[in-house]
Amino acid sequence: MGLDSGQDLDDKGAMRWFVEVTGRPRTDVECVEGDSWNEALQRTRMFRGDPGPMSGFSVEVRDEGATALDPAGRIRYDVRRAPDDASLTVLPSAPPSSVVVLHERTHDATRELPLTYRERAVLAPIGTDDAAVERLLHSELARLRAGLSGKPPGQYVNLAVFDVPFEGKPKTRPRATLSWKDWREAPKFERIKPSSPATAPNATPKPLAPRQTSAKRRPGDELLADLFEAVHDLQFVHDASEASELCLALAADRIPCRAGLLHLYDINKRQFVVTAARGGALSLLLQRTSERDAALATAMGFRRAAVFGPEALARFGATLRYEVVGVVASVVVAPAMEHGRFVGALELMDPLDGSPFTETEASALGYLAQQFAELVASRHFGLDEERIRARARASGAPTA
Repeated sequence: MGLDSGQDLDDKGAMRWFVEVTGRPRTDVECVEGDSWNEALQRTRMFRGDPGPMSGFSVEVRDEGATALDPAGRIRYDVRRAPDDASLTVLPSAPPSSVVVLHERTHDATRELPLTYRERAVLAPIGTDDAAVERLLHSELARLRAGLSGKPPGQYVNLAVFDVPFEGKPKTRPRATLSWKDWREAPKFERIKPSSPATAPNATPKPLAPRQTSAKRRPGDELLADLFEAVHDLQFVHDASEASELCLALAADRIPCRAGLLHLYDINKRQFVVTAARGGALSLLLQRTSERDAALATAMGFRRAAVFGPEALARFGATLRYEVVGVVASVVVAPAMEHGRFVGALELMDPLDGSPFTETEASALGYLAQQFAELVASRHFGLDEERIRARARASGAPTA
């Protein structure tokens, strides 16, 4: 039976409806007004951040309501008449003018990076109750998803609500977050425990804590989505040394490999300088390499991340950094460039699972390297070898 069957019930004017939503991780019951069960269902779906068409739904219409099943999201909606005096759930229907956007970041899908990303942090006044915070997140998600209509698959929305204004780095943790990926079943809501305001950064060099790395690699969509979210941390570094370490850590922790390097370009000497190193390449910190190095020059010439296998590496000939690491079978080099100028390069060697790097991983690293390049250029970060040595001493790492 068609969806318009709900209109048989609209001769009584606006009525109240219970909409029971069953899915992961819980069941919610909303009470909304509508001239029909269909209108009540659509308002509830919009509130929950799912304004899309119902073409894939199966619907069973009853005397005073309906059951709609969303097989893709594995969500069941049961709509039934509610008493006229039932308490209504407050559902925002239009963007409230009082919503303050504290931070926003967007990316539209490209051939190299096939992910459409929206990130937004909004302000809720101190004292806003938990239910209102969750409703605010769902209403923001609904508006953003409506704006993504017509965009290709591979959509990721990341939202947060804060009750303390900020510029740049937040001073407190968010009240709650909501994330949605169109390849997942449903939006993921998380309420955050409060914390004390962040203290001012310590001027003493602080080494990055090493992580336990497994050989498991992430699927393409998850890798891109994770990097898009994590790369925001680059905005809070203080110099090129910190930026290099964080950029390399973001890459190597998500694509487990034997070794990794972040090179910063020294324009005066036309050389690449290792400003961060991981794994078997630790001893190469501050090692200098000519801009004519085969792998680096090739990737720079491509102006995009490149994957090199055994044949290409054999053509490149003897390369000190590969000799230090050992037998290298797969390398990915992502150039960091700003307006056509060399800024540096991100290089990983040999995935731990023995398989070569993929083009999707190369594209993800290309995005990360581009963010590094934009940061270094916009902050005018320069090469500070003493700072790098100080951070290396703090972590016990050797330098060249």
